[in-house]
Amino acid sequence: MAIRLRSKTISGHEYWYAVESVRVNGRPTTRHVAYLGRAEQIVARSAGPARRVRSRSHGAVAALKALADRLQIAATIDRHVAQRPSSLASVGVTLLLAAVGRAAHPTSKRGFAAWAGRTTLESLFGVRVERLTSPFFWEQMDKVSPAALEAIETDILARAVREFDVRMDLLLYDTTNFFTYIASDNARCDLPQRGKNKQRRNDLRQLALALLVSRDGAVPVGSLLYRGNRNDVSVFAEAFATMRQRLATMAVQIESVTFVYDKGNVSKANQQRLEDVDYVTSLVPSHHGDLLALEEATAERLADGTPVWRARKPLWGRERTVVMLISEPLRQGQRQGLDQRLGQALLALERLRQGLFGARRRRRREAVDQAIARVCQEPQLKGILGADLCERAPGYYDLAPRVDMERYEWLCAHAFGRRLLVTTRDAWSTEEIVAAWRGQSHLERAFRTVKDPFHLAVRPQYHWTDQKIQVHVFCCLMGYLLGALMLRQLRRVGLDHNPRQMLDLLDEVRLATLIEERGPGRPGRPALTTQLEDCSPQAMELFRLFVPEKTRS
Repeated sequence: MAIRLRSKTISGHEYWYAVESVRVNGRPTTRHVAYLGRAEQIVARSAGPARRVRSRSHGAVAALKALADRLQIAATIDRHVAQRPSSLASVGVTLLLAAVGRAAHPTSKRGFAAWAGRTTLESLFGVRVERLTSPFFWEQMDKVSPAALEAIETDILARAVREFDVRMDLLLYDTTNFFTYIASDNARCDLPQRGKNKQRRNDLRQLALALLVSRDGAVPVGSLLYRGNRNDVSVFAEAFATMRQRLATMAVQIESVTFVYDKGNVSKANQQRLEDVDYVTSLVPSHHGDLLALEEATAERLADGTPVWRARKPLWGRERTVVMLISEPLRQGQRQGLDQRLGQALLALERLRQGLFGARRRRRREAVDQAIARVCQEPQLKGILGADLCERAPGYYDLAPRVDMERYEWLCAHAFGRRLLVTTRDAWSTEEIVAAWRGQSHLERAFRTVKDPFHLAVRPQYHWTDQKIQVHVFCCLMGYLLGALMLRQLRRVGLDHNPRQMLDLLDEVRLATLIEERGPGRPGRPALTTQLEDCSPQAMELFRLFVPEKTRS
């Protein structure tokens, strides 16, 4: 049957319906098909409502916030910091925003609002992102004292260990540094100092960071920010004492923990301070000639084929278990480095020889000997490269380079690629000792992660007072903590992504908002409808791992 329009007057207002005539049990009747509304509403709809679509990045910031809420990061900060109520955000929320920004998109505080406006941070945190200016961040950061910062970090890391059941049986310790562009004449800070920078920016002031992480997921459990001109061995005692106190606060039984650290932290005084703890560390192989003399043919083999020797050796007044192993990749790298340096030195000697051969004036023997020594006495070449100098005429010389191939081959066979480990865990198998030492690769990856300019980065940092620098590094550490826990969850479900891959995939998850204006005859606010955009299955799998879909009752 044909559909027709019918009006109905109710309380003086006319409403329109679409109806049709049908037969029910042989009798004609009218059935309502749809309610159309009042005449002006029908006209407004026929003109078409104004619709807009807004799309923002959602996956990474939503996943990071979900994990931060589980750790109660903002609440923990607010509990330790005295503050007046803020109409925009508390100190805890502000620092959490900075930590999420550090993890997802490292930028300056001035550039934070521009990035946040392209994400769903505003709706997730209930803040006006355009008001998140650098002066606001600085004002909030000023409220956090170093003592409060230490207590906050300890509480959050302890909760992370408990909440995610992080294994604390093996902890890895190491240090790194970050160069800054703080001016040399800036006297408002003491932490940034010039030192040996690991990114070879010795011309700039740097910050130094000691970090203690678990082998289980490289989750940070302690940190110490210190002056950039201190070397590893001098800061080790202070760093270890600080982290040991934090572990005690976290109710970690020190007797059940094995600490792993490298040879740069080893000294007799430092080792004597560790008499009551268990450790695995390394020594300089060249300082133990009796172990270097061991032939590879006499070595045992680990399951992966690595040659090892195990022995007992008196060290620091007590007998310790030592394990010598050979790393073939390390040996090849050291040999390649020696070949490269040897080639450069031979070229330098050849240029010197040509200069002597074509000399038009006499040269002093002492000056020529000094020039040869500058090339041949480098630490890598000492004992391998030499030169025979002969006098062709008074004051005129010739030289012939000399390479001691016997010494070269001995180094390649007995010195290169060797690692010397020492441990207090005498009951451990050799496999367990080597596996513990190799766990340091987790910490090395952590340092590479916090130097990645795209995610989880400490740099750029634009603060120039010690207190602000400490708060900034704390926010970076919180960002790294969230990233490490997320990666740990991925490993548990069999997904093997690095931090950049994980956060880039999460960035693919976007939230679209359909904004429909009411139009004439339909007063009120625009109707908003939100929906996740289509993305790759891999991205959605990651997102749902951290932000499960809400079930409808």
